Parts: sequence; C-alpha cells; structure tokens
Amino acid sequence: MDKGKYLKFGGVKVYAKVPESEINEYVMSLPEEQRKSLYDVVIQLRDRGMIEVDEEDVTTIDKDMLPYLQSENPD
Repeated sequence: MDKGKYLKFGGVKVYAKVPESEINEYVMSLPEEQRKSLYDVVIQLRDRGMIEVDEEDVTTIDKDMLPYLQSENPD
C-alpha cells in the first residue's frame, strides 16, 4: 500500500489497497443511488477491502485550510 498517496475524507486518511482502475470500475458499477453519497461509497470500498481507513490519524481541522477558515472580527 502506498502510504505516500491518500485521500483525506472527514478528517480521516484513506489509502487505496487495489489499483485505482479497479476502484473506479467498482464505483461505476454501483447503481446511481448508491453513488450519491461519498460516505456510502467509502464504506462500501472499505468493506470490500479495496481501501484502508486510517483511524489512527484523525484530525478535525485540516491545518492547510486554517487561513481560509479564519475571519476578521466584524466589530
């Protein structure tokens, strides 16, 4: 598993355990209703062993986004 490439989803890192083409093929084979929610797709991929969810590395705020989340006090 390539620990250098990951997707951060909901503060959790997600790593592919199979080639990207296999993931894409599986997701495209799902009925449209099952593809509407990224969360549901991630759970299905995890349950099929196609991805690994790193539950040890959880963050609530992406530090790279902090400058965009801060705002000036209007007072």
